[in-house]
Amino acid sequence: MMNTAQNERQKKAEVVVVIEVAAAARVVVVVVVVVVVVTVVVVVVVVVVVTVVVVVVIVVVVVVVVVIVTVVVVVVVVVVVVVLVECWREGKRESSFENIKKGIITERGTYMLCLRNHWH
Repeated sequence: MMNTAQNERQKKAEVVVVIEVAAAARVVVVVVVVVVVVTVVVVVVVVVVVTVVVVVVIVVVVVVVVVIVTVVVVVVVVVVVVVLVECWREGKRESSFENIKKGIITERGTYMLCLRNHWH
């Protein structure tokens, strides 16, 4: 009888231990799954945020460069047109009919001299 009762208690103790180990194993598995899922989500969010920031920075740099180049080109074109118009007017003014008749000055010569003075 003693042996049977002792065997029964030992079997019950073994079952309790097995149940406790299984419960602990489930908790460990759940914790590991949660940690892996959270890690993957954090990595994906970080990669998306970094990608968006890099794309925004690239777009801003491209827009700034395009604006700067456009402003420089417009300024250069305006300056060239102003100088050309000014020299053309000066050439017209200096090469009056009387001066041309006397051989003193020509419209083209005045224009070229004006351009040379502006660019050098």
